[in-house]
Amino acid sequence: MWFAAMTPRPRREWFPRFIEQLLTGNEETRQLLAEDPFPDEPPTHIRVRRYRYEYTTVDERRETGEWWRREFVNDYYGPVSLNSLHRSRLF
Repeated sequence: MWFAAMTPRPRREWFPRFIEQLLTGNEETRQLLAEDPFPDEPPTHIRVRRYRYEYTTVDERRETGEWWRREFVNDYYGPVSLNSLHRSRLF
């Protein structure tokens, strides 16, 4: 999903539809993810957060074991529920 976050806000129709499918528990959509974050039941709400990632320095990697350092940028989408998605399409 890294490519979706290259724009300030979701502008393509596929992204809200993707979120909707996750909220309904659509099996085919969940299979698109490397790891299913909702294995037992669909979530009631989804929020997508955007972070800026940078490689750690050699010293930081040695000290912490971390490859990445991340900084919160903004809430990219949501939080939304299935009901709020459907209501937003009415107007």
